[in-house]
Amino acid sequence: MAILLEHAHEGTLGATPVAATEGYTALSGAPTYVTGGVTASAVSIQYATGAMYLRDELTAEYIRFYVRNPSTPSGDTAFCTCYVAGGTPTLASIRMTAAGTVTIHSGLTTLVDTSSIGGGIVANTWYRIEWRVGSSTQEARIYDLAGSLLDTLTGAAAAGTTGRWAVGHAHAGASASATDIDQVALGDAWIGAHATVGNVTAVKAVGTGTALPPSVSAASSTAAVVATGNASALAPSISAGQAVTGAGPMTATALALAPSVTVAASISAIAAVASGAALAPVVAATATIAAVRATAAGALLAPVASGTPPIPTDTPPERTYAVAAESRVYAVLDEPRTHTVPAESRTTGA
Repeated sequence: MAILLEHAHEGTLGATPVAATEGYTALSGAPTYVTGGVTASAVSIQYATGAMYLRDELTAEYIRFYVRNPSTPSGDTAFCTCYVAGGTPTLASIRMTAAGTVTIHSGLTTLVDTSSIGGGIVANTWYRIEWRVGSSTQEARIYDLAGSLLDTLTGAAAAGTTGRWAVGHAHAGASASATDIDQVALGDAWIGAHATVGNVTAVKAVGTGTALPPSVSAASSTAAVVATGNASALAPSISAGQAVTGAGPMTATALALAPSVTVAASISAIAAVASGAALAPVVAATATIAAVRATAAGALLAPVASGTPPIPTDTPPERTYAVAAESRVYAVLDEPRTHTVPAESRTTGA
């Protein structure tokens, strides 16, 4: 499948779109940009009552667009009309009725199929429509915004090669009420949902899709967004492969983890010190969780001393001392006498 042409519908509220700026071939009437779209731009193009449309000149059999009627139409209201190149004849048209059904037509007015969605099309609600017109047949598929297929319509189309598409109210006979249209694309096969129109439940959980920052990947589950309350609370440091429901609540915020906390650090170790920021660089990679808990903060762990300290012993080593000759005087019966002690070696403890 290849998208041949795409129209984002992004502009200033209240202004009339410029065909060339939006990538269309031509504009008829004065549609305007209104609040509310299916992507982050939050605007779409509204076609008020009366004939007005934006037109493509392209040989393509498939079109995708998002449509919303602000209120239930008071009569037939066209979404899109398909023609041969140059505009004559009309091959097929798709519209909504006052009964809340979607209908497809061969040519401009010949009804060939009607939707049977329970409760009908709900006013002020976005739907995705995929439509193929070619080889004298047509098929329309109606989806809700979450991507569930609601109905498929099939039938004949007028003979001819598709070459022109008019989005909006291509003729006054089917323009009873306002219609909002967003994210139009033409392709060579079924196109599918726009890339940034995600799970509607996830968008509702955070209040608005614009609250989802780029760091939230497309694979993020609805449960993960709901668990954090607001996806904007997810810091860029949370990697795509990390479970948001685990990393977020356990540490309160990933930004509390200082660079010194390695990827291999366990959650229980981080929890023990209350915040990873308390772990100083002196905490070695081999520090145990028990050690961290014992000190309450890693900053109290001192660097490991290098080298091998001396091993103490209980018995001091023996030392040898030289004793010189000396004279000693003794008093014997009050008569002084002199006695000479010869030199000698003595061994004693330290």
